[in-house]
Amino acid sequence: MARLEQGKKGRAVVKLQKLLNKVGYTLPENGVFDDAVSKAVKDFQTQNSLPADGEVDRDTKMMLKRMRKEVKRDTNLMPIPELTPLGLEAALDEPEFDDEFTLQPLTAKDLDSFAGKKFKTLGEAKTHYTLLENLDVPEAKRASVLATFRKKALLDVYGEAPSVADIDKLRDLIFVEKWLLPEGNDVFMYYMTDSPNYFKGGHQRGTTYFGYTVTRRPNADIYDLKVHAVRNNASFLVYVTSINVVKSATAISAEIYQGKYDGTRWNTDKASALKANLENGKAAITYAATGTLAALKDTAHGQPAAQLSAIEEKGFTVKNTIKTAIKALILEYYKAMR
Repeated sequence: MARLEQGKKGRAVVKLQKLLNKVGYTLPENGVFDDAVSKAVKDFQTQNSLPADGEVDRDTKMMLKRMRKEVKRDTNLMPIPELTPLGLEAALDEPEFDDEFTLQPLTAKDLDSFAGKKFKTLGEAKTHYTLLENLDVPEAKRASVLATFRKKALLDVYGEAPSVADIDKLRDLIFVEKWLLPEGNDVFMYYMTDSPNYFKGGHQRGTTYFGYTVTRRPNADIYDLKVHAVRNNASFLVYVTSINVVKSATAISAEIYQGKYDGTRWNTDKASALKANLENGKAAITYAATGTLAALKDTAHGQPAAQLSAIEEKGFTVKNTIKTAIKALILEYYKAMR
């Protein structure tokens, strides 16, 4: 499997530099993997819970692409079962960067033996997987069938919205159940960047990129929010708070409390908040700040009001409401993030 590391040169490194720059770094796109690129990669890996070795393997490539997608979101999202091997549109791929991810196209007949099955456990799926390994077909096609099966098995067992606890279990499981790789990592990356209970994103505000991570608390409609800013090719934690959500059949409200750092820890000021509301069927949220947060409003972000409030993705969902509210918070109330 191709890896990019310090000393490498070429178009693949240019692609890497472009992706890093999309998520806030400011590297020359000269195709040289030097010390500055290595430091930026390590910083990115640290922020996204990847081994921070400064080398770009499949997981780091995948996370970079997923985060790049969050910055420039495609509103016509594909359903989860139809995710490509990277969970990305093919237009993002370049052969120099992605050769090891290329799979052969398949027909419906190639998937006949399992397309109609619903696997309840990975043990049950593993039994069927063993049969597929012995298919009498060309090696390239067998590899594509197995890759498709691995993804389906995981989605069957874990569903579209696993809990954060189940996502953590999957992280450990894929190191033990090697037959799930590499698609086990693909699905895990999806769950930890774009699932309803654990998702990431980011927005550029002037010269600063603000990346965020949202995690739902167990058995509650409360979410934890962390925001980091990328400055001078290094990232810094700039905001920590919680989000309270109330959902009815007609509307979803998300209240992002103001986070304040007292020099030793982050505290939540519930008297100050950004309150956002999404009505069922609407394409935009309404929002307003209260308390001391209101005084930090700064409209010099260059975004039209309609774009600032436009929902980040399709659907009347809690995740959509929170993502759109965070966009407004970062772009209009960024002075709260120090």
